[in-house]
Amino acid sequence: MNGPVRFVLLFVAFVTWILVALPRSVLAANSRAEVAALDALNQAESDYLGMSYAAGAARLDKALRACAPANCSSGTQAALLRDIGTMQFRAGDKAVAVKAFGEALKLHPTIDLNPDYESADLRAAWDEVKGGGPPRAASGAPAAPAAPPLIPLAPAPSSTAPPAPLPPAPVAPAPLPVPPPPVLPQPGKGDFVHTPVAEQKVDTPLPIFIEGGPADAYHVIVRYKRAKERDDAEWSHIDLLRTGRGWTGLIPCNDVVVGTMRYYVQAYNKDMDPVGGNGDAKTPYQVPIREELAGPPPHLPFKNPPKACHGKPQPGDAPAKEAVETEPAATEAAQVKGEEKDKRVAKPGAKQPLRRWWIGAGLHFDFLTMPAGNDLCRLDPNTALPVNDKHVFCYAPDLGSDFPAHSLAGATQNNQLQPGTAGTSGGGIVLANLRVFASLDYAINANILLGVRGGYVLLRSPAVQAVADGYAFGSGIYFEARATGVIAKDALQKDGFAPVAFVGAGASAFDGHTSGTATLCPAASASCNGVKPTPVNVDMWWSNGPGFIDFGGGLRYAPAPQYGIIGAVRVNLSLGNNGLIPTVGPEISGQMGF
Repeated sequence: MNGPVRFVLLFVAFVTWILVALPRSVLAANSRAEVAALDALNQAESDYLGMSYAAGAARLDKALRACAPANCSSGTQAALLRDIGTMQFRAGDKAVAVKAFGEALKLHPTIDLNPDYESADLRAAWDEVKGGGPPRAASGAPAAPAAPPLIPLAPAPSSTAPPAPLPPAPVAPAPLPVPPPPVLPQPGKGDFVHTPVAEQKVDTPLPIFIEGGPADAYHVIVRYKRAKERDDAEWSHIDLLRTGRGWTGLIPCNDVVVGTMRYYVQAYNKDMDPVGGNGDAKTPYQVPIREELAGPPPHLPFKNPPKACHGKPQPGDAPAKEAVETEPAATEAAQVKGEEKDKRVAKPGAKQPLRRWWIGAGLHFDFLTMPAGNDLCRLDPNTALPVNDKHVFCYAPDLGSDFPAHSLAGATQNNQLQPGTAGTSGGGIVLANLRVFASLDYAINANILLGVRGGYVLLRSPAVQAVADGYAFGSGIYFEARATGVIAKDALQKDGFAPVAFVGAGASAFDGHTSGTATLCPAASASCNGVKPTPVNVDMWWSNGPGFIDFGGGLRYAPAPQYGIIGAVRVNLSLGNNGLIPTVGPEISGQMGF
């Protein structure tokens, strides 16, 4: 490729970059400046509410410098100048305010005051500048009046007849009046003073304002359900912002749909304990949401009515996007604060409101130390009670009955038992009963639960005569009253691990057994007269009850504050005709709080 052709191609590429890439970069810079200016206008509302007028003016002035000379639209620059004038007016520098108002009107003659800052004195100053009132010299004296405008001469009379008048324009029929909103039932008196608004227009934030309330109220929320949401749907919520007179907030416009909005108020102290509220899930406040309003639109104290978010714009209205962006800064701050608080609550170990009622289920095993002994199946022929002093009773599982049976045949079996072969136990630790149960507890505070447990006992003794003689509890019912302590600060309001200790008392069967063999043979001679002995498989049961006391301890794990999983070691002291027999074993249970 020769030199001239290469030069032409490079020149064309350079011109193309100038015409395409450079304007795009400039437009991108302009777009960023415009967005930053709109954000500054929104944030300055928070400065205004906090009476930080100097900070608000500085924020707006910085955005104005970024806009100059042509990085923002004239309307945006005029809005910045207008709000700078408002901040300076409130700060007491009225001369600077008047100058800023004048520059704003020069850039955009149809601009008006920011409705969020509307007040009588500010309106008077604005109208004076806008209406061309007597300007002031630097010394404060009125400037010389301008020359009066020339009055045009009247046109010379004409000999022709005046044109016929135009027909009157058709008059549009007056719109039909909107019927008044329905009167809906509302909750009775609560801890706060609150009157719900009579109605609200669809797709427009719903203002909430409450006054008074408990002195220790620190966090106040409104739980609400949009129209036509099912009763079993979860309640949404917003956080209210504390103001000089009470608490304020806006339910977002996306949730304000045609029908009936329902909501109620809850208040918590610094420890997130509930301290009051108005209404509840069964008797909430109700507000009709309508396509058109019969009366004036509702608003928060000293604020203009909130703007619709997505409705069709009317002449003079800001675009819907701006309406969303320019919602009251107090509400935005409340929502941000609420989101931050929700995140804080969701962190591990964060404290939540105390749940008073806890339901659960679980199971526990008993291990029993069996006594050792010989001839445990032999009975006293006079009392039919076991000869052994531990009152161990035998049961033959192959025969399906007590052994020896308490009958004439049983007497024969008892006589045929040979010494040393009538049931031998080596003792030791054996698996006893298994209990499955349900539980109900009430939290008297964030560390102590009082409740009951009820269930069924498995692996019980089948020996009928032990029950008849009062040495075993014949029912499978298990019942216990218990006190449980969770040993950590506000443990029932947090997730994580915490030690537990408990003590209780109740009624239950307590049984354990070992297995062995007893031998039967005719008693005619010591050698069984040559007859082959008959072995019988026997279970030797040691039982007690029904009374018991228990205690124990372990560890509780809460994956979330409303759940608890407990693993513990439990010691039982059973009480009955066999005296006091201890058992010990693991207990596992789960709980859910409400």
